[in-house]
Amino acid sequence: MNRIGRYLSGATGVLLAAIALCSGGPAADAQPSSLSQVDFLQAYVPSSEFVYFVVADKKGYYKQAGINFTQHAGSGSANTVKVVGTGEYPIGLADAALILAGEQSGEPIQAVMGFYNTTPSSVISLKAARITSLQDLVGKTLASEAAGSTTPMWRAAMIAAHVPADKVHWVAIDPSAKVPSLLLGKVDAILGQLQPIQIEAQGKEVNIVPLGDVLHVIADTVFVNTAWLHKPGNDRVLRGFIAASLKGMEYTKDHISEAVDLTNAEYPTLSKDVLSKQLAMEHHWIWTPDATASGLGKMDNQHWQNLEKILLEAKILRGPIAVDTAYTNAYLPAQLPH
Repeated sequence: MNRIGRYLSGATGVLLAAIALCSGGPAADAQPSSLSQVDFLQAYVPSSEFVYFVVADKKGYYKQAGINFTQHAGSGSANTVKVVGTGEYPIGLADAALILAGEQSGEPIQAVMGFYNTTPSSVISLKAARITSLQDLVGKTLASEAAGSTTPMWRAAMIAAHVPADKVHWVAIDPSAKVPSLLLGKVDAILGQLQPIQIEAQGKEVNIVPLGDVLHVIADTVFVNTAWLHKPGNDRVLRGFIAASLKGMEYTKDHISEAVDLTNAEYPTLSKDVLSKQLAMEHHWIWTPDATASGLGKMDNQHWQNLEKILLEAKILRGPIAVDTAYTNAYLPAQLPH
């Protein structure tokens, strides 16, 4: 249980391409011969997830790695997985659950760098509801979208916390209706991620129960099309991209105000205040104790297995998957941020 202040105290047409210049395409001809063009497809529209990559670009880390970098807005993790799976645009960021589902469907993809090292989903309620733990949900109404992995994550968290999920009145709801329904008292709590910022902007105090307190799973990851990766020279491009991105993430952690300014200059419609609050919340999803101990970007096999188990129980996966082939740490730099 915590207000958004817990997080604030912890931190001060869409295309995707990653084309080696030797391919001879138009993008290659437009760039200096020393740089490889990398177009990176995000999962969603510009938000705090863009910040780390903007910083890596504006601080010159990609150029130092021999990369000319551009990032593009996405329209959801599912679509990003499909686009990368076609091989037309090789690098993206997406929910690990959808990466597993995509691989099971035959998409030639593989996760190569951890980003969110725990689930960002939480039980969110108004302070007046006095929901400060998963146990407090018993007898209450909880709303979330029917599709996706958020609700299965909650059910798994309830099992881990030894609280019967069938004692909670769960209702399906459109994502856009979550916050209005909570504010109007139609539901007692919602499942979400960054909604506390929106709610507190309405002058309401919020309680947050992070599912990551009891679940140990991988969430958003950087992933690639494996056919692209195995072409000559692209392993070098990927290593440079990952090293520069991690450097941008580490710089952002220590220079929040500058990172926000750089991103706002690139995307003027993004509120500096909102970006700062989003980054404060994301800090706890990125810089987890496990990530701090093993090094940022490194993915844990057990976390992937835990995720697979949840997806199997929710029937999001049709059957077991070879988790060991779904990801690799082989392209991470020797020295990782801690």
